[in-house]
Amino acid sequence: MHADEIDLDDLSGSETESLQEIRARLKDFDSFVRERLDEVEPLLAEWRSGYGQVVECPCCLQEALKTDCDVVCAFCGYKGSAEDAAELHVSNGGGAIHCCPNCENQALVYHEYGGEEARCFSCGESFSDLELCDLCSEPFPSGDLSGGMCLDCCRAWISADHR
Repeated sequence: MHADEIDLDDLSGSETESLQEIRARLKDFDSFVRERLDEVEPLLAEWRSGYGQVVECPCCLQEALKTDCDVVCAFCGYKGSAEDAAELHVSNGGGAIHCCPNCENQALVYHEYGGEEARCFSCGESFSDLELCDLCSEPFPSGDLSGGMCLDCCRAWISADHR
């Protein structure tokens, strides 16, 4: 059984009825989501064509969050700093927060805990080729010839006369 499946035998009669009511109303929720996304699509298109990128909101989980130092969601109205959005993502089971190798803000998170793709809530960049530094645990591009270390740690190691 998957974590998101419910064993109906473990539910009371009223819980079973509530679950059936929720399932019956899901189509209404799906309809609301489609309608709301249609409403905000012009704004999302404007954001995409301008400076900002649009990513999944950590609050409503819709692709409607404009990335920047201060983020805003066109779907649910969530507002906060990029770091706050990263913290909310992590509190929902999204792993750890890292320094973005592109913008250097502490707003880079992996899409799923233990996942391979990371996204920055500040600059909107998406990364699928990052490794974590053996010394500081910050991400850096895979394939660097630095022996498992980010550039900062590699420089510090060399300057400490470890040539």
